[in-house]
Amino acid sequence: MAFQTGTATSFINLADALRLFATANGWTENLWAADGANQRLHLQKGSIYANFHAEATALILMGSLGYNGASAWDAQPSNHAGAKPLIRDGFYGSFSWPVTYWFFQHTAPDSIEVVIRYQPTRFQYLQIGTITKYGTWPGGEYYAASSEHPTVGIDGSGAMGVQLPNQACNFPGLFWSKSGAFGYAAAPDLLHCEIDSVVWGSAVRGFGGGAPLPSGLLTSASEHLYPLPQRSNSAFNGLTTLQPIELYALRPDAHHSPLGRVEHVRYAIVTNHNAADIIDIGGQKWMLFPWVEKGGPTDAGGQHYGMAIKYDGP
Repeated sequence: MAFQTGTATSFINLADALRLFATANGWTENLWAADGANQRLHLQKGSIYANFHAEATALILMGSLGYNGASAWDAQPSNHAGAKPLIRDGFYGSFSWPVTYWFFQHTAPDSIEVVIRYQPTRFQYLQIGTITKYGTWPGGEYYAASSEHPTVGIDGSGAMGVQLPNQACNFPGLFWSKSGAFGYAAAPDLLHCEIDSVVWGSAVRGFGGGAPLPSGLLTSASEHLYPLPQRSNSAFNGLTTLQPIELYALRPDAHHSPLGRVEHVRYAIVTNHNAADIIDIGGQKWMLFPWVEKGGPTDAGGQHYGMAIKYDGP
C-alpha cells in the first residue's frame, strides 16, 4: 500500500497531486493536458481506465474500457452513459481552500481511494479500482465518488437530494444501493459488469421515474439492509465492526447473483471514532472516515455512517 496526505488549493491542483501520486506507484499517465480553462487527466492500470476533468468547481470522473488520445475526455472507448461521479463544491456546503486530502493506493486488486476534508467536519471521496470477483465474467472495474449530479445538494435542495440512508433519497456511500423512487438523473458509482448484455451496472437502480436498470446492483448495505451497518458497533467495547462491501447483480429473473467485493474498503460506523483514526483488527490497520459528516444535520437517525480504508502506514 502507498499513502500520502497533504493539501490542495484547487481541483486542478488536487488532480495534479493525484497524478503524481498515482504515477509514482505504478499507474500510467495516458494524458495530462489543458482543456481550455480546465485540465484533463487520464490514468490507467491494467484494465482500469480512469478519465478525470478538473474544473473550477469540480473534479469529475468517467470510466471507460480503453483510451484514445484523439477523443474528448468524456468520449473514451465504451465509457458509461449518463452523468458522472464527481467531487464538487456545493455538494454539501462550499469548499474552504486549501483542503486536506488523503490518498491510498492498493494492489491485488488495484485501487486508489481519495478522501478530502473541505470543511473542518465535512468530507467527500473518490475511488477507482477493481473488485475481487466471484467467478469468471468480463469486468470488475469500478468508478465512484460522493456526488452524481452537478447541482443538487445533500440537503435535498432540489429534485434529487443526496442524504443519509435512513432518509428517503440516495446516499453517497460507496455502492450504497437504492431503488429509483425519485427519478434519479445518474448514479454515484459504476461497475463494469458485462452480464445479461449490459456493460455498466449501478447501485442506484432507477433512472427517469424509477425504471430499473437491467444490471442494477444490490450491495451488502442497501435501503433494505442498512440496519446491519447500524448495528455494526461492538456491544463489548462500542468500537466499529467492519462490514465487507459485497456486490450482487440484479438478473432478469429478479434474483441476484454474487459478483464480488470491494477488497480494500469496508463499511464502518464512526460514532466513537474521529476522522482519520486508525484501528487495528487482528494486526491489520484501517483508517476511518465519515461518508459526509459525523452526526451531520441530515443524519436524522443519529447514526454515523462511514468507511474504513486499509492502511499499513505508520
